[in-house]
Amino acid sequence: MSKNANDVIDQLAEIDSQSSRIIQQTQEKKNAYFDEINQKKHTYDQQSKERIAKEVGEYKASVNAENEKVLDEFSERCKSQIEKMNKDYEEKSDEWAEHIFNRIIRE
Repeated sequence: MSKNANDVIDQLAEIDSQSSRIIQQTQEKKNAYFDEINQKKHTYDQQSKERIAKEVGEYKASVNAENEKVLDEFSERCKSQIEKMNKDYEEKSDEWAEHIFNRIIRE
């Protein structure tokens, strides 16, 4: 009976040893999987930041180009209006001065 008891103890020790190895292997796989997930997360985050920065840059460039276009158009309209006002002044300043003078005298 002692031989059977020793066999049982040996078998239990072997089972315990195997379960420890399985637990160790499982922990190593878990750690490797955790590291892989963290690396993928880091890569995804980095790619997302780069993509967002690129899209923001493109949007800013687009907005700046549109703003430049609007400012150029506005500048041209202003120049045109100033030229028209200068021309009107050159052509009608004497008439305006006389009109103002006459209104002042009438009052």
